[in-house]
Order: sequence, then C-alpha cells, then structure tokens
Amino acid sequence: GGWLDQAWARLRSLVTVRPIGGDVPGDSPEAHVARAEARLDEGDLASAVNEVQALDGAAAEAAAPWLSGAQARVAADTAIERLRERALAEVLPENATE
Repeated sequence: GGWLDQAWARLRSLVTVRPIGGDVPGDSPEAHVARAEARLDEGDLASAVNEVQALDGAAAEAAAPWLSGAQARVAADTAIERLRERALAEVLPENATE
C-alpha cells in the first residue's frame, strides 16, 4: 500500500475502540468493562465490582485502584445495611417488620 494505507494502519494500531455500556456478550476485557459501566449506570456497584474482578493481566492492573475503592464502598454499604436492620429490629415490634 501507499502512504495512506500505511498511515491508516498506524492509526488503527494506536486507537482501541471498545463497546460503551450495555450487556456486551463475551469474556474480553472490553466486554467486562462495558457491563461494569452499565451496572454503574443502574446504580449496582456490587455487580460492577463483580465484572471488574473478572479482568486479568494489564486490564486488572489498570482497574486495581478503582476496584479497591469500590470493594471498600460495597463493604461499607453492606455494614451500614446490617446496622440499619439491627437498629430497626431493636426499635420495631416483631410483627411490624413482616
């Protein structure tokens, strides 16, 4: 090819296109990230964490700081929910929680 073909090939090697959000099928890092994005848009942090945990290699390394913070947030949310349930159980009569 000519210079245009060479330039196009060089550009394609520099740019990575990945799906944005949604239920993208597959086990590729791009698919996991797209599904994690969709779960975050739905407000489901725990499911997004599950998707990101499935990454490996360079993708997992890149996501590690976010994953660490997100896991801490999920743990905190879980602890708060348990405390809320215990507090309500102490305050409300037994038949009021059914």
